[in-house]
Formats: sequence, structure tokens, C-alpha cells
Amino acid sequence: SPAVSSFQVEVGMKGLLLFAATVSCDAARVRISATPLNKVVSMLESMASKGKEEKHAEAVAFATFQQWCDNTRSEKQRAVSDGDQEKSELEATVDKTKAEIEDLADHLDRLEEDMSSWEGDKTAATEIRKKEHEDYEALHKDYQESIDALKNALEVLSKPGADSHESLVALAESKRIPDFARNRLMALLGFVSEGENPDDFTPTAVIDMLQKLEDKFKGEQLKTEKTEIEEKGSYEQLIQRLDSNIDAAEDEKAAKTDRKTAQEAKLGAAKGELKQTTKALGSDTKYLKDTTTMCQRKAEEFEANQMSRAGEINAVEKAVSILKSDEVSGTAEKNGMTDGEEDPDENPVLLQLRSSTMSERKDRIWAFIKTKAVLFKSKPLELLALKIENDPFVKVKRMIYDLINQLIDEANQEASQKEFCDKELAENKLTRDRKTEQVEKLQAEIEERTAKAGQYAKKVADLGRQIKELQDAMTESTKQRFAEKAENKQTINEAAAGQRAVAQAKQVLQAYYGQAESNSFGFMQGPADDAPSTATSAHTGDQSGASGIIGMLEVVESDFGRLAATTQEDEDQAERDYEKFMDETKQDKAVKEVDQENYRERSQTNDERLHSAKNDLEATNANLEAAMEYFEKLRPDCVDAGTAYDERVSKRKEEIESLQEALQLLD
Repeated sequence: SPAVSSFQVEVGMKGLLLFAATVSCDAARVRISATPLNKVVSMLESMASKGKEEKHAEAVAFATFQQWCDNTRSEKQRAVSDGDQEKSELEATVDKTKAEIEDLADHLDRLEEDMSSWEGDKTAATEIRKKEHEDYEALHKDYQESIDALKNALEVLSKPGADSHESLVALAESKRIPDFARNRLMALLGFVSEGENPDDFTPTAVIDMLQKLEDKFKGEQLKTEKTEIEEKGSYEQLIQRLDSNIDAAEDEKAAKTDRKTAQEAKLGAAKGELKQTTKALGSDTKYLKDTTTMCQRKAEEFEANQMSRAGEINAVEKAVSILKSDEVSGTAEKNGMTDGEEDPDENPVLLQLRSSTMSERKDRIWAFIKTKAVLFKSKPLELLALKIENDPFVKVKRMIYDLINQLIDEANQEASQKEFCDKELAENKLTRDRKTEQVEKLQAEIEERTAKAGQYAKKVADLGRQIKELQDAMTESTKQRFAEKAENKQTINEAAAGQRAVAQAKQVLQAYYGQAESNSFGFMQGPADDAPSTATSAHTGDQSGASGIIGMLEVVESDFGRLAATTQEDEDQAERDYEKFMDETKQDKAVKEVDQENYRERSQTNDERLHSAKNDLEATNANLEAAMEYFEKLRPDCVDAGTAYDERVSKRKEEIESLQEALQLLD
């Protein structure tokens, strides 16, 4: 930490100053083989250089880590944003689909209630109609019996000498005969009440009365028939309207049921997607949170380490500065501590001996430096060798120390430049690689979503065409069904009418020929028996021909009945086939409509994300171009600087080691 670093710096500086003072005090009395002060300075400078290298390496590593943090956070933030949006869309889809399913269920319940009510109305109307028809049948039969009795009585009364007693009694007992008519009939039969006019009971008067009654009964019978027809028509219209309502409700129920089934399937799929999306969103959110926490912690650790390293380097450099100051190095040199020997001025003999010795040592040092300069191809060593050759020996150590310091300063400057270049190049490369990767991913995504857009558009169009074909098929089938139904109904009505007409014709013929046959009678024995024969037998018509015709009419009547029955069967089967086709087609149409809606929603979402991807690609390309431009700016100083950094460091290290060996030779 910074506090610890300050303490270390203070202790280190005090130790160095104490050491320097000790050396100064003992320099005059003790001759040392090596220079402690110079070695301390050299060691401190090595420590500073190593500290800067480690600080630089840590900065480069952290720059890589920081770039990873930025890229990862950006990617996960986008994933979380997309996940939130997709989750919101899926939740809205689930809520909307649930609401629609509930509405469909309520609507189906109401349809069931309406259909049940209409079925009840049909049952009640049918019961009423059945009772009305039974009453009509009984009334019609009563009128018909009365009319038949009147006809029979009129026929009997119209024949002279016929026995009319039985017919008149039967007619008088009919419940439809009014009281006044019944009294006249009874009077005609011999039961005349007192006070009544005998002229009212003559056969002619009675016949006239019966004819009027017949006309009246026929009129009333016709009126009951009209009433029956009207009531039947009203009933059929009611039943038709109820059937139409029920059929429409059935169709709507089938469509709503299909829609509900499709929406339930859609709801299940949406819930599954929502579950997966929620799970993925939770995972991305946790990863983003953990990444943010870790990156923040690492950043704090990095800042603390950098401050600590900077404090250490500053302390070492300050100590070096103090030891190189005049107060320390000047004093040491003044007192003979720089070379570890006694002052030659103190002893002339020693001065002469030393002069000879120093010349030899100078030659050895010159040869050593010259050899290393040639070996390492080092210009600094070559210049030093030249100076050693030309300068006095006393300046050699100072020149070596100065050159070592110069090389160390160059190393520090180059290390700082290298730190800057490595950091910027590493961050720039990470940015370029990351942006290039993002561009490739976005281009792939755009290609994929563009292809999907075409697929979705084609799918929507294909489903629209299929839905239209199904609708057209239902429309055409309905049109044909109505036409076929009308044709079958017409055929059935015509067959029924033909059957009734044939039955009526047959009845007319049977009535005539049956009556004609019954009209044959024998003549009474009298004078005419003695007269010449002039009379023929009673005319009964062409009984044999009529029998064949009636037989043929029965065949035709049967054919009409069979035609009506066969056509009705065909109509029923066609109706069942039509309803089955409509149910299946409506279900297929409802499923395709839901699929089309889903593909429209997918297409819209895909278009939105395609637009977003294009915008992201444009921004990413701009960032990539900016990173490439910055790389080109870095290239001259950081890439194309000539000899590789490691080679320069190695060469400078060899130069410093050579200079340190030269110092040892001086000692």
C-alpha cells in the first residue's frame, strides 16, 4: 500500500545515508578493495530499472484485462437488454393470449346457452305443432265424414223408390248436423213434432237443406285446411329460422374452438420460450454482476500496486540522487573513497609507482573496452575506448560511471516508451480484434436476418395464399351446396307434387269406375218384358282398360315416391359431407391464420433486430476505422523503430556489464 511504500522509502533512505556517512568517516583510515558507494548506487539503479519493468509489465497485463472487462460488460449488457426486451414481449404475448382464450371460452359458453335455448324452442314448437296437426286431422276427418254422409243421403234421396231410412238415420246421428236439420231428417223419417209445418219436411225441402249443409261443410273444411297450411308454414319458418341460428352457432363454435385450440398451443409455446428466456436472462445478469465486481476489484488492486511500485521507484531514484549528490559522492571523492586508495600526493615514491601502475591498468582497460566495443558493435563503448586512450587515467572512472548512468537513463526512457507502446499496442490490438470479430458477427447476423426476412415474407405470403384458397373453396362449396340443396328441394317437392297428383288421378278413376260398376242393376219384371228388346245393360265404363291404367298410375306413384326418397337421402349425405368439409376447412384455416400471425410477429421482431444490427455494424465499423487510424499513428514510434526492444535491452545490459567489469579492473 502507499503507506507501507513511504515507510520503506524513509527507512531505505536513512540506511543509505548512514552507510554513506560511515564510508566517509572511514575512508581516510581504511583502504577498501571495492567501492561500496558506487556498488550501492549501481544496485539501486538496477532496482529502479527492474521496478519500472515490473510496473510496465503489470500495466500491459492490466490493459489486456481491462479491455476484456470492457468488451465482456458491453456484450453482457447488450445480452441483458435484449433478454429484457424479449422477456417483456413474451410476457405481453402470454397475457394477450390468456385474455383471448378466456374471451373465447366465455363466447363458447354463451353459444352453448343460445343453442340449448333454440333446441328447447324447437322441441316446444314441435310439440305444439303436433297437437295442432292432430286437432286438424280429427276436425278434417269429422267434416269429411259429415260431407260423405250428406253426399250419401243426397244420392239416396235423389233416387226414386230408394230406401233412404238407413242413410237418413246415419246422417241425423252425425254430430256436425245442426239441430234444425236433424229435426227435419227425423220428421222425414216419420217423427214430426207438433206445431211444425209439414211442408218443411218434404223430400225436396230436405234435399235443398242438405245441399246447403254440404256447401257449408265444404267451406268450413276448406277453411280448416287453409288454417292448417298457414300454421304449418309458420311452424316450418320458425324451425328454419331456429335451424339457421343453430347452424350458424355451430359454425361459429367450431371456428372459436379451433381458434382457442390454436391459441392454447401458442400460449404453451410462449410460456416455454419465456421460461428459457428468463433463465438465460438470470444467467447473463449474474455473469454481468460478477464480472463488474471482479473487474472493479482488480482495478482497485492495480491502482494500489501501481501507486506502491511508483512509490518504490521514486524512493530508490531519490536515494540514488542523494548518493550522487556533492554531499555524498563529492565528499567521498575528496577523501579518496572513490577509488579505494590513498592520496598519491602524500608520498612521492608512491606517486611514481602508481603512475607506472596506472598506465598499465589504463592500457588493460582500453584493450578490454575496445574488445567489447568490437564484439557488441557498441558505439558507446567505442567512444569510451577512444576517450580512455586520449584522456588522463583519473578521468576514466568518472567517464565509466557517467556512461553507465547514461545507459541506465536511456534504458529507463526506453522502458517508459516501451511501456507506453506495449500498453497502447495491446489495447489497440484487442480493440481491432474485438471490433473485427464484432463486425464479422454483425455481418453474419445481418445476412442471417436478411435471409429470415425473406423466408418470413414468403411464409406469410404462402399462408395468405393458402388461407385465400381455403376461403374460396368454402365459398364455392357453400355456393354449390345451396344450389344443390335448392335443386334437391325442388326435385323432392316436384316428386311429392307428382305423387299427390298421380294419387288424385288414381283416386278419381277409382271413384268413377268403382261407382260405375256398382250402378249395374237388373230391370223389374213388368210390361216391358213383353216389349221388343231395346235397352242395353247399365254402362260401367272400360273397366279392363281402367284397371291397367290404374296399375300404371300406381307404378308412377311409386316412382315419384322413390325419387323423393332417393333425392332426400342424397341431400342428407351431401349436407353431411358439406358440414364435414366446412368443419375441417375452417379448422385448417384457423390454424393457418394463427401461424400467419405468428410469422408476422416474428418478421416484425426480426426486422427490428436487423435494423439494430445494421446500426451497430455502422458504429462498430467507425470504431474499427478509428482503431486502425490510431495504429497507423503508433506504427512509426512503436512498430517500425528498428532493432527489436529485447535486442536493445540485451545489448545495453552487456554494455553495462562490460563497464562494470572495467570498473573491477580499475580496482
